[in-house]
Amino acid sequence: FPEALSLREFLESLKALKKREDEWDGLLLSHFPNEAPKTLVDRMMLLSKELLKLPKDGLQRYASAQEPEHPLLEIKYNDEGHEIFYAALKDKSAEMLLRGV
Repeated sequence: FPEALSLREFLESLKALKKREDEWDGLLLSHFPNEAPKTLVDRMMLLSKELLKLPKDGLQRYASAQEPEHPLLEIKYNDEGHEIFYAALKDKSAEMLLRGV
């Protein structure tokens, strides 16, 4: 999204947060009323890394089932215009929305 970090920048922010994890106990998320566990940082890093490994058209190909099922990720369209994608680790321990490129 225009106001959001790129996926690479987001991953770098997660890495910086991970380096200082002894300074905090949990995460307060803007979209949820409860505190998230520290493990969310690791799970979001894994999700980000796996998404960055996809070829340029990987989101579209997996969302439209042109590729066999991804071993770690669930990817699907999140809007009717096929511009916003929902991506998650299969166990749903990390989820995000992405705009297609």
